[in-house]
Order: sequence, then structure tokens, then C-alpha cells
Amino acid sequence: MPDASAAPDLKYAIGLPPAEAIDYFKGLGYRISRNAVQAYNAAQAKAFTVTGITRMDLLQDVKAGLDKALAKGTTLSTFQSETNDLLRRRGWIRTPGGAHAEPGTGEVVAQLPPRRMQTIFRTNMQSALMAGKYQQLQDDVDIAPYWQYVAVMDSRTRPAHAAANGLIFKHDDPFWDSHFPPCGFNCRCSVRALRARDIDRRDLDVSDSDGMLEPTEVPVGRQTRPSVAFVDKVTRTRFVPDPGFGQRPVRTQQTLGQALGNKIEQVAPEVSAAVVAAKPRLTSALAEEYQGWARQTLTAGRPQHDYRVVGTLSPKIVKTLRAKEYTIANAALVLRDDELLHLARDAKRARSAALTRAQILQLPDLLAHPQTVLWDNEDPALVYVLDLQGQAATKAIVRVDWRTSLRDDQGRHKATVNAIRTAGVVQVGDLHAARYTPIEGSWKSED
Repeated sequence: MPDASAAPDLKYAIGLPPAEAIDYFKGLGYRISRNAVQAYNAAQAKAFTVTGITRMDLLQDVKAGLDKALAKGTTLSTFQSETNDLLRRRGWIRTPGGAHAEPGTGEVVAQLPPRRMQTIFRTNMQSALMAGKYQQLQDDVDIAPYWQYVAVMDSRTRPAHAAANGLIFKHDDPFWDSHFPPCGFNCRCSVRALRARDIDRRDLDVSDSDGMLEPTEVPVGRQTRPSVAFVDKVTRTRFVPDPGFGQRPVRTQQTLGQALGNKIEQVAPEVSAAVVAAKPRLTSALAEEYQGWARQTLTAGRPQHDYRVVGTLSPKIVKTLRAKEYTIANAALVLRDDELLHLARDAKRARSAALTRAQILQLPDLLAHPQTVLWDNEDPALVYVLDLQGQAATKAIVRVDWRTSLRDDQGRHKATVNAIRTAGVVQVGDLHAARYTPIEGSWKSED
């Protein structure tokens, strides 16, 4: 076992598979990053990202490889080999420069030359391990409230990181809000916990960052983003973490389904409708996230103004709504937790006229493959006919451009969404009335 007082040995740490690091890394979300600014924003949100990867499924493949590497303690060369093999099996064409391209169009979807793969591997391993370390440090603050910055101190250590080596601050000092390692790509720095008696016995100095932290701007692509510089009062060394690094690790619960839902809400409805319609695995990601959230919500029994994106309008529906001059913000189909609980209460009160619990949990799949979709001309709304059983039809009502209140990471706010407002069982004959205009699908039930 390495000496506890020596510089941290990343190779040794990776071989240990710490539970906290694995738990943190698997809890990271996904964010597609086409450029440096998007990568920065993703890092700020603590979402897993790789700059230059423009496909959600490709990003998932890379993260899966890192998950495996962290859990099993595999080497960089194994990670590179297995990731490239996986991408090849997916059908991505590898160019001589290390890029991966779409087979049909030749569009480059990722830039992953060997040196870049090395940076991705080392940076994400260190980030995950330091997140686990942070949790351990937090658990022990009553015993060891002083934290010491530890740099590796070899020829590859950046001067600013080396200048911070040995500095000691209390665990709650603002220094750690902006300079908790890793503080950049390939950063190998760590943090050591110290007790009060360690400070006294070794006659160590405890610093206070008051007056040593300065707001600054860092270049991100062609733009800049706010950051914090640490300026040592003695050496005057200026230490600014790379964009997106240095913050205290904060684990988020964002999953692939949540990240995909966020993306659907952000892009033009024609784009997301077409992409999700063409890739069934994306619907599966939304369904998996929704089902876990729905079960938790039903168990809690109380709304928090939370919501999930459970699917998208189809390309044909988007086109139809455009023709009706609806200025839809996006193609997302949204279900709030209070509406979910309402569906469950209806199921208990009137089982013959309500969705079953199984149907409620299957909503993403049912909405993705409806029997037919109608437009209600009298009370403007989309009517999704989810299932036909003889003369009975299960339907869901979607209000387009519905003004409502939602809660996200930024708090509660007003939003305009395509909201699933209610669902239930009606007679098929009722839906044949003149007030309804078919948009897509068929009335034929399966045998």
C-alpha cells in the first residue's frame, strides 16, 4: 500500500474501485457538447460530456466504457481498445485522423484520436475519484476539518498547481468552492485531510482565502465565462482552474432520459420530432427515466411541481400544428407530477373509466405508438387514442402550448408546454363525432 503522506497514486486508486467514486460517476448525466462553450456549461451542471461528440448514443457508449473502467480498474489501453471496438461494431467509420463518421453521410460525429482518448480517460477517472474523496472528506470534517492541497510535484505539474501544493484551508473556506481538484484536464492534484493535532504537532500554517480570491473571466471557445482566480499573497502566483473545473463535486441525478428530455425542450420541434421518431432507443431512455420517477411520485403521493418529458409529437403532428398556425415552442410531451397523481387517483375511483397503473407506467411507449391521434376542433387539443379493446378506447388529452408552472434545477418558473392533462377510457363511438379530425394512425384494433 502506498505511503498515506505521499502524493496520490492514480493508478493505485483506480485499481481499488472506491464505492463513492463509482456511485458518483454512474450518477452523472449526459450532455451533448458540439463546442467548448457547451462543454463548459455541461461541466458547470456536473453532467458527463465530451467536447466534439455530437451524438447522444455515441456519448452513451463512451461513458459506458468509462463506467466499466472505473468499476474494474482497467487500464487506459484497454479502455481505448474496447471503446474503439464498440464504436466499430456500431458502424462508425474511423478516419485516419482518429475521427468517427456517420457511414451514410460521412458526417463527423466524434473526434477521438489516441491523445484525446487519453485525456478523456484520465480526466474522468480523476474527477470520479476526487468526487469519492470529497465525500470521504465531508464525512470526516468533525475529526479532520483542515484540508491540504496536494500536487504531484514533478516535471508535468503546472506551475500554478505546484504553487498551491501544501496550502491548508478549513473545509468550509471559499477556496474549495473554486479550487477543489481536479482543476483542469489531466490534473492529478488531490486533497489531504488534517486534524487539529496534526496542525499543532507539525507546526503547520492554516491559510484564510479572504482577499486572495478574485473574480475573472476565462476564454471558452470564442467567448468568455466567469471564474475565480486564487492569488497567493506571498508568491503572487495566480491560479485559475480550467473552464468547468475546480468546483466542489456535486452529484446530480440527471440520467440519459432527463438529459434527452432537456435537449428535446431546447431544440426546434421539427428536429427533435424527427430524431426521436427515427431512433426507438431514445424513446426507451425516456421511458426508463419516466418509470422510475413515476414510481417514486406515486409512492410519495404528494406533488412537487416536478415533471418529465415522456415523448415527442410526431413529425406529422408538428406539421399539422404548424398548418393550424400554432407557434409550438418544442415537440416535448410533458407530464407534471400532480397530473400523474390525478391519473392514479382516477384509477382507484373508477377503474372501468381510468388508466390502470400498468398503463400509467407505460405512457411513453403508448404515446410513441398510438392507434390514432385526433384533433378536437371544439375544445382545441390533441387526443391520443392509446389502445382499442372492442368498443372501448383508452385516450390521453394533450393541450398544446399550455401555460403552466414547472420546477427544474433553477427553481419554479412559468413555462409553455405540450401538457398531458388527463387520460381515461371512453367509447369508440364518441370519438367518431364530427368534432374530431384524424391526424394520423388507424382505428383498426389488433387481433
